[in-house]
Amino acid sequence: MAALTFISTSILAFPIAFTNGYIHLGDGFVLSCGVVLGKKYGALAAGIGSALADIYLGYASWALPTFIIKASMAYLVGYIYEDLTNKGKVYRLVGGFTALWVGFMAIIARIIASTQNVAASSEVLLADGLITDLADLGPRTSFTTTALVAALIIIPAIYLTIYLMVKDNNENTAFLNKLIAFLTAGTIMIVLYYATYGIMYGNWTVPIFSVPSNLIQYILGIIIATALLPITLRVKGQLATQR
Repeated sequence: MAALTFISTSILAFPIAFTNGYIHLGDGFVLSCGVVLGKKYGALAAGIGSALADIYLGYASWALPTFIIKASMAYLVGYIYEDLTNKGKVYRLVGGFTALWVGFMAIIARIIASTQNVAASSEVLLADGLITDLADLGPRTSFTTTALVAALIIIPAIYLTIYLMVKDNNENTAFLNKLIAFLTAGTIMIVLYYATYGIMYGNWTVPIFSVPSNLIQYILGIIIATALLPITLRVKGQLATQR
């Protein structure tokens, strides 16, 4: 699983200048590590494979944060998959991660709404190639703000819909717990990568512009992991039988 994570992360990686990082397809396998191997070994496989991809692609300074973030994602998935019929997990996760997402989006929306913050970061944005000139700063900021507002509304709406579907229907619980696992893991990724950039570079405005790209990666990862579920769940069952 670590090898599959490494390959899927590194073979189709597209650089995004303004975060000194890249967007890739590996998150589908990061999530699948938690499904197949459980929380402990899944976290190790996801963290090792993703960190090695960072080193291989020339982002060694991000290897340790990536290990922690991807391991956390797989650990959460493995934790939820231990008991897919547990409604209590759904209620706690829906409440906790909805609050986390709304709080996070409110903070970064407030930061990017400040013209002073964005203007102060213009030199970094120009140097990293996010904008070609200062005239491009306004449209780019407007696009990012629109994407943040959309995400702020859509993701909590998905959580609420899942909660309402599970609340009075035991048959849906296992399926929707699988989706909750992937959604919450993706939320962790976006929040922690933003925080990591802010801590490493001392700039809390520039990484906001990476959120739309991370959202795309988030969605692709969920789609890939969901498509792989018939295979990963079968492998998980075979491993459990062997033990």
